[in-house]
Amino acid sequence: MHRCSLVLRQIVTPSYRLSPVSISTNVKIDLTFTKLLPAAGVGSYNVTSVRDGSFFTRMTGNQLWDGVTSVSKAGQKKGRAKTAKRRVQLYKGKRFGWTREGKVQFPGLNARVIEQNKMPAIHTIPHKEDALEELIKLRNDAIRRVRRKYWPLERGWSGGKRHGMSAGKPDPTNGYDFEGFDSRILRIKMVSHMSARQGRKGSFWALVAVGNGQGLVGVAKATGTSSPATIRKAKNTAAQQLQYINLKDQRTLWHSFHEQNGATKVFAEPRPEGFGVVCHRALKTLSDLIGIKDMYCKSEGRTKNIINITDAFIRGLTNMETHQELADKSKYYVVELSHDHKVPTILAAPSDGEVVEKPIENFDMERHYMQGKTRLRKEKSKPFYHTQDAYKKYEHRCYKKRHQDAIAIKRLAGTHY
Repeated sequence: MHRCSLVLRQIVTPSYRLSPVSISTNVKIDLTFTKLLPAAGVGSYNVTSVRDGSFFTRMTGNQLWDGVTSVSKAGQKKGRAKTAKRRVQLYKGKRFGWTREGKVQFPGLNARVIEQNKMPAIHTIPHKEDALEELIKLRNDAIRRVRRKYWPLERGWSGGKRHGMSAGKPDPTNGYDFEGFDSRILRIKMVSHMSARQGRKGSFWALVAVGNGQGLVGVAKATGTSSPATIRKAKNTAAQQLQYINLKDQRTLWHSFHEQNGATKVFAEPRPEGFGVVCHRALKTLSDLIGIKDMYCKSEGRTKNIINITDAFIRGLTNMETHQELADKSKYYVVELSHDHKVPTILAAPSDGEVVEKPIENFDMERHYMQGKTRLRKEKSKPFYHTQDAYKKYEHRCYKKRHQDAIAIKRLAGTHY
């Protein structure tokens, strides 16, 4: 390739001049400015090369940050993007004309062109003493992840996931704004499927429950491309599928029930006032949305399958019978025995007045509603020294004194045994 050079001798300013310009056959011209610095001697100059363009000026800020923090798509699928550095906003707190020494005033750009009937010269206003420290603090606050603070009752079940957290009330629809309703996230996870064109395509799956604490509850699931959109879709869908749960005294169940969904079994029992809700954490969240205040529920089998537990519990609640419905169906009085004096109290009677006089032998209400099922009651574990000879002798001595405390109480009550 033929290459020729052209030398320009013209002085542009008293302190700058042009260096030789190289002209090539591919019409590429490189201009390099050189700064003339005065030397120690009079009339002599030192020439220093100054380059106006570099690697950092030819690329944008996003391109530079991509080279530091970006991860390939293959790495993102393997989870390598979780520990990537966050981008620092270097322009945060900066203004036009600001330098480390101070703010440079340019007439016509960031200062007035004419001031006091004359054009001011370019000058620098010094910064405050703590200006640099404030700028660094502002940048650190900008890159620091701000985590929302939740009240203890608004937090999830455990860990950093949103399971059990509130998602707010549903969006208004048809003029109804769902005042008094709340929604809880029962389950959210990422799922994926293989497609012919896009390959493995990921999405979010969520299970959300909605209730008002007065018997209305709805549960729905949805999928979407993002977590907030999926939660919102499931929340609004659950609000359109509300069903009413009739509770006894607006606090507990009418009777015990047993339901099974797949390999998951649910045994629910009513409890007196002040007992509280003792059950699986997903069922406790549902109980708060429904308005159940006193209940004991035992879940067996696949207890990690939230869908099965939720479906079985909701089905058992909707199939509950009130005392009046039981009396109308069986044609018997529904009676409750007090624990203190064994005095019967009539709770409901047949509406039409037709009462069957023949009693039912060995009728158990719990066995009637439990469908012959009973929850698993584990035996008390024995101590590690139960095989020792001394412990066996102790058990032999205590054998003849078994149940004596209960028998003594019954003797004091006047019952002879």
